[in-house]
Amino acid sequence: MPTSELTFLKEKHIKYFVHVLSLCPHQFQSEDSNKLAMVYFALTGLTLANPSDNPLEPFIKTENERLGYVEFIYKHLVPSGEGFRGSMTMELPASEGSTYDPPNLPATYFALCCLLILKEDYTKRLDRHKIMNYVRRCQVDEGYFRPTLDMHGSPFGDSDMRHCQIISSIRMMLGYTGGENDIDCDALEAYILSTVSYDGGIGNGAGEYFTESHAGLAFCGLFTLKALGRLTGEDPRWNKTKRWLHMRQMDYDSSQIHRQVELDENEYAYEEDHGGFNGRENKYTDTCYAFWVLGCLRLLSNTGDLLIDERALAVYLLGQTQHQFLGGFGKTNEDMPDPLHSTLGLAALSHIQHSAALDGLCVEKLHLGELDDTLVVDKQSKVFLDGLKW
Repeated sequence: MPTSELTFLKEKHIKYFVHVLSLCPHQFQSEDSNKLAMVYFALTGLTLANPSDNPLEPFIKTENERLGYVEFIYKHLVPSGEGFRGSMTMELPASEGSTYDPPNLPATYFALCCLLILKEDYTKRLDRHKIMNYVRRCQVDEGYFRPTLDMHGSPFGDSDMRHCQIISSIRMMLGYTGGENDIDCDALEAYILSTVSYDGGIGNGAGEYFTESHAGLAFCGLFTLKALGRLTGEDPRWNKTKRWLHMRQMDYDSSQIHRQVELDENEYAYEEDHGGFNGRENKYTDTCYAFWVLGCLRLLSNTGDLLIDERALAVYLLGQTQHQFLGGFGKTNEDMPDPLHSTLGLAALSHIQHSAALDGLCVEKLHLGELDDTLVVDKQSKVFLDGLKW
């Protein structure tokens, strides 16, 4: 699409998120077990697309409606009060005296975020010590977390750096800074540092279970260290990480004729991907990595010295993955929009909307809301969180 035709489709984005919140598109109905995640991304997307004193107004018209949606979130709180489940489909019926009906950590994170965005004072209805006790028991000796507990009370499920980011966020949203129910922050920090690869990126696991560097996992690891108060952008240990992150932006220069054969033979180099980001070496670009990489660089920099082509990124997002008819953003220019990529696409544009690099780009002024760098919710919701008293 020619640069002169690029337009930020603000109203279509707002309608897209309202549609997702009102009536889940059939493409995502198979994701019912992750319902709270979809609600979180749609609510967050709406706060970005419609910055105002009441950003949810296109979806929530009255106080009674707001309270109704708040109760919908609380409905996912498990009977023990130790956390939330992702969907009512996951509710386990009691049988033969069993009361096993566990929460899971991702759902608990998304539920707390949704309550914040809905401006609900959950301190009056949640027992933070009970939730943190459950979270603490999900931590293994190596420092990382499993998403739930099995019937015997042992950590169960996959290990993933995303759980570390989730736990550090839950801890922040519950106002936890120590105590007998707190997690082992030293072990968690040591685990994250053990996953830093030779190239500066961050993967999953350590030793024989180590995985390749991944931009999304890098964000989760760096975010966790920041939330624990153990990350500073001036630390020279992260210089290689910054370089690896900057190398994630795709630069396709078709004017370099002597390189054309090389480019044509590389299946991961396409002209339409110019300006976008990939998450791993030799991978295609993807909308969400624009946010993961920019988020990492913001966490590692106090001066905003982002050595990327912000204008090229804006052209990529607005011209390639922004859906021209439905609003929202797809994973690539061939995909339908979904709540995750739509929200993270807007978040990436929000990060660069005030950049001088956008001067001369023929798009409407973005006027996007802002995410708080210390918690992945809009700044209004973070201010609301700071005002809660346990």
